[in-house]
Amino acid sequence: MTTFDLFTLALLIVALGLGALTLVRLAARRSRRRRPGAGTEAAGSEYHRSHTQSREQERDLLQQIEALQRWQSQARALWEVLEAASTQADFPAALRTAAERLDQELALSHVLVADASRQDIHLIVAPARLSARDALQALMEEPNPLRAARDLKGPLVLSDLRRDEAWSRSPLLRVLQAASAVILPLHLDDGWSGVLLLVRGAGDPPFEPECADLYAHFGGQLAATLAKTRMLHRATQRLTVGTQDLEREHERTETLLRITSELSSSLDLEHVLDRALALVIDAVGADRGVILLPSSERDVLILRAQLGADEPLPHGGRPAPFKHDEGLAGWVIAHRQPVIIPDLTRDERWIPYSDPIAEHKSALAVPLLVSEDALGALLLLSHRRGAFDEGQLSLVTAAANQVAAAINNAELYRLIRDQAERLGSMLRAQQVEASKSRAILESIADGVIVTDPDHRVVLFNSAAERILGLKRDEALGRPAVDFIGLYGPAGRRWVAAVQGWSQTPPQAGADQALLDERLMLEDERVVSVHLAPVVFEKDFLGTVSIFRDITREVELDRLKSEFVATVSHELRTPMTSIKGYVEVLLMGAVGPLSDEQRRFLEIIKTNTDRLGILVNDLLDVSRIEAGKIHLTMQRLRVEDLVREARAYIERRIAEESKPMHVHLDLPGGLPHVRGDPERVRQVITNLVDNSFNYTPAGGNITLRARLRNGEVEIEVADDGIGIPPTDQDRVFERFFRGEQALDMAVAGTGLGLSIVKQLVEMHGGRIWMTSEGAPGEGTTFTFTLPIAEGIPATIGAED
Repeated sequence: MTTFDLFTLALLIVALGLGALTLVRLAARRSRRRRPGAGTEAAGSEYHRSHTQSREQERDLLQQIEALQRWQSQARALWEVLEAASTQADFPAALRTAAERLDQELALSHVLVADASRQDIHLIVAPARLSARDALQALMEEPNPLRAARDLKGPLVLSDLRRDEAWSRSPLLRVLQAASAVILPLHLDDGWSGVLLLVRGAGDPPFEPECADLYAHFGGQLAATLAKTRMLHRATQRLTVGTQDLEREHERTETLLRITSELSSSLDLEHVLDRALALVIDAVGADRGVILLPSSERDVLILRAQLGADEPLPHGGRPAPFKHDEGLAGWVIAHRQPVIIPDLTRDERWIPYSDPIAEHKSALAVPLLVSEDALGALLLLSHRRGAFDEGQLSLVTAAANQVAAAINNAELYRLIRDQAERLGSMLRAQQVEASKSRAILESIADGVIVTDPDHRVVLFNSAAERILGLKRDEALGRPAVDFIGLYGPAGRRWVAAVQGWSQTPPQAGADQALLDERLMLEDERVVSVHLAPVVFEKDFLGTVSIFRDITREVELDRLKSEFVATVSHELRTPMTSIKGYVEVLLMGAVGPLSDEQRRFLEIIKTNTDRLGILVNDLLDVSRIEAGKIHLTMQRLRVEDLVREARAYIERRIAEESKPMHVHLDLPGGLPHVRGDPERVRQVITNLVDNSFNYTPAGGNITLRARLRNGEVEIEVADDGIGIPPTDQDRVFERFFRGEQALDMAVAGTGLGLSIVKQLVEMHGGRIWMTSEGAPGEGTTFTFTLPIAEGIPATIGAED
């Protein structure tokens, strides 16, 4: 219900009261006209009693009408107060207006408005008749209307303070000489709270408790009016502040725009710094400005630009008499933070370096930053103390960012120009070198094909045209797979290697997998291809393939192998006869032999055995090279093969009276392997023979097998004489025998390990050796065999 509604209701009540009074008076007149005679005494007494009662009712009704009239007057006055307060746009002014109009409209002795929204109680409005200092002092003492209003939900009407023992002791009410009072709490939605204190003295009519609802409604309406006024006042303040901020931002933007326009007009560093410094000084009203940049050659700062000094700077600036991290500029550069110094005489970071600068009293310094790099510092100086503020600091910081970007752009321009000149020189030199390289590639007899990271051909020399029978124009720009795959399985492996390196580039500096293959051409020529990746740091640049026509060499090797096979085969017949006759003679078939004769025959038999071993090895090598050795692949138990090797070496130990310790290391559950049993036995026997031959009596031989990385490893280790590091790269070469083998007078051809390597690779395995090269450390040979899965019946060397 609004104040206007209350006011209308009051008028309605007053009208009803007046009507009732009129009716009472009319009834009284009628009763007087009908008054009975004085004949009977009882009738007279009844008439007197009725007349008295009517007069009392009339008096009560008149009192009620007077009360309603007073209520109506107060409602009208409170309405006027609300109207006056709502016209104010300022919150304190609205409070003051409400207090003054209450004083005028309700004929109060005092009106007090106090604020309880802060921790400290303070007086907001006090009438002119009251001493604000006395009221505030009394307001701080208990009992306190302000603190009481914090807990009140509605108004507290004190009609007669003389009868109120608690509030009659209030220092504030005593100061106000209050006889009657209303404590009205005011609570706003935004958290503001206060109290409205209405006071009447001893000669004024007291406040009536019946008007409490009216006061409560007035308090709510006044609080709502004050809340709206407070919101409007705050919005106006924010709008004013926002307008001022926009104006300052507009000025700041215009200044930065001018600076940006000036800085973008030139890439000359000297001109850029001078113009930027002039605009910044003009924007903040500084007396002097300097820009200092670190020297790239010395540990000092360089004064690159200055304004406000009589002495001009030479081209390139002048060194300052302090280092990078000294002085105010050094501090700003090191900490990458702007700073305002109101009084230079009280700041230890300030180091004056000339007399004119020593006269300045305040400074503003900002770093010149690009990303996280500090390019230098901009210092603005003034003869006045406290000449710079935070707004100017913000402007200069933004301008410094533009200056830093301009410095960076000018430096980049210089670097790009110098780099362009160097690149031009390098390009010309590279063109000369490229021409030389192309001439060299065209003149060499080997074919060269270069592919890019996407395995497309980018270089194809004339020798490659001749060897492969392809036109250069048909090959350049095309993937290698388009034509190399025509040259059979070897060509497909070559292309697979190129594609694999394109997808997974090898690491630079690591052991790079090189590929050597032979291509069979349609005209029965044989071409060897050597493939290698090109890696620079972490970038895969492509591949280089070298082609060579080796048809003649292959034919010579074939003829040589056939000759060796023929000679070896022919030697076996006389050797067999010689060996047989020697054995017959040693058996005494032709009579007893003297010791000398027996010794000669033993020598003949020994050399015949050695020659037989040599012939057998030569035959194996020739058959392997000719592709005439076929492997019959079966499922083999590794444990059986290793135990057979131990039994074999133990027989040699017994026969030759050379004591040895043989150890087995066989874990359980090893899978079957895929291999030719006779050839696998030949590999293991050759390795244990070497360990037996090159290990002194009393040594140790260890046979070991294990599963690793999806294949079975078989290892033969000893603690013999070892292999020197200089000989380790050649142990698998044909006919190679180290000096230690010769020192021990061990019979051999130097072909055993070469044959072992070829047999292992025919099985799809690998073989390697490790040795410390010191006597007693021994040597370990390890080879691998694939796990048995699907096994073809026969595998030939040519497969």
